[in-house]
Amino acid sequence: MKINKVSAVYFSATGTTKKITEHIAEIIAGKIKAEYEILDFTLPSARTQALSFNSNELVIFGTPVYAGRVPNVLLKYLGTINGNGALAVPLVLYGNRNYDDALIELRDLLEKGGLH
Repeated sequence: MKINKVSAVYFSATGTTKKITEHIAEIIAGKIKAEYEILDFTLPSARTQALSFNSNELVIFGTPVYAGRVPNVLLKYLGTINGNGALAVPLVLYGNRNYDDALIELRDLLEKGGLH
C-alpha cells in the first residue's frame, strides 16, 4: 500500500494535542514524501461535516483524555467517520492522571468508522 497523504486529525482544547499530533504527522509525511493535511475539529463549527478519508491515507488521530475516556462531546461526531480503509494511528494525551481506556475506546471508534 502506498501512502499518498498523512492527515493530522485532532480535538485540542488546550493546544497540546494539536502540537503533538501535527508534529508526528508532519515528520511521517516528510519521511515518506507524502502530502500533509491538518483537520482540526476542536471548534463545534468544524464538526458539521463527517470526516472522510481514502484508502491511500495515513491518519494520525489525536484526542485528549477526560476522566480516562475520549471526551463525551466527540462521541456523536466520531460516529460519522468514513474511513474507507485508511490506516490510522490513534493518539491520546492526558495530563496528571491515567489514560484508562481512552486509547482502546478511540481505536474502537476509528475501526467502527472504517479505519484500520
